Amino acid sequence: MLKIELWRNVETKGLETDNERRVMRDAKDRVVEKDDKTGQSSDKQREKEKDNEALVVCFMALRFRSFVMAASVDKSSWRRSDYSILWDSTPDYSILWDSTPDYSILWDSTPDYSILWDSTPDYSILWDSTPDYSILWDSTPDYSILWDSTPDYSILWDSTPDYSILWDSTPDYSILWDSTPDYSILWDSTPDYSILWDSTPDYSILWDSTPDYSILWDSTPDYSILWDSTPDYSILWDSTPDYSILWDSTPDYSILWDSTPDYSILWDSTPDYSILWDSTPDYSILWDSTPDYSILWDSTPDYSILWDSTPDYSILWDSTPDSYFWYA
Repeated sequence: MLKIELWRNVETKGLETDNERRVMRDAKDRVVEKDDKTGQSSDKQREKEKDNEALVVCFMALRFRSFVMAASVDKSSWRRSDYSILWDSTPDYSILWDSTPDYSILWDSTPDYSILWDSTPDYSILWDSTPDYSILWDSTPDYSILWDSTPDYSILWDSTPDYSILWDSTPDYSILWDSTPDYSILWDSTPDYSILWDSTPDYSILWDSTPDYSILWDSTPDYSILWDSTPDYSILWDSTPDYSILWDSTPDYSILWDSTPDYSILWDSTPDYSILWDSTPDYSILWDSTPDYSILWDSTPDYSILWDSTPDYSILWDSTPDSYFWYA
């Protein structure tokens, strides 16, 4: 009796065969009514009960046959009003669809990965354990992130400000690519330096903290600058007028090399003098402020001049007529 009452509310819609539907209709139509007076079933009623129980057993056998057929293909599913689950053992995966928070999850054990699709914040996540990485796609702020533990790095792609970042912990560095101002930055902590590439004004900068120096390359005016704090000097290379300058603070001097008129200048503040080398007319000049004199060497007419202001005199050496003159 309990069996018949248990199946009374079972809907026949969705059963696999016409036989099953007929059995269920007969079972529902033959529900036994108890005697109102005694509360016991009569002999005729008990015979009906046996018939009904036989029908229920037949129905359960049909349902078991359907389950065995489903098991033979290694697939089963379960559905509610708000979510569904599919288990498939042939390729060995499972899928969950959930409509309340509106997402789906796929678990696949053959290549051993999982995928989550979530439409409310509108993103997706892939977990893959074979190469051991994860990927997040997020369309609301429109970016993606890759985590990879085998070479141990991460990558962020962001299309709203349009940049990408790579973090790599094995050699321990990071790289930023930014296309809006169009530049890139590399941070490397193992040798401890950083590099900036900027294509809009078209220059690059290297910062290196181990020997503690920096280098700027600028292609628009086409020059480079090196700053070095360990020996404490700087160098400027400029190819447009084609010259170079060295500033050195330890012995405290500077040197200018200029190839267009082809000369060089040295400024030295410790003994306080300057030297000019000029190859076009081919001469040199020394200015010395400590003893306060100057010397000119000229190879074209091949002579030299010394100006000395302390005793206040000048000397001219001339090798062509092979003589010298003293002016006091």
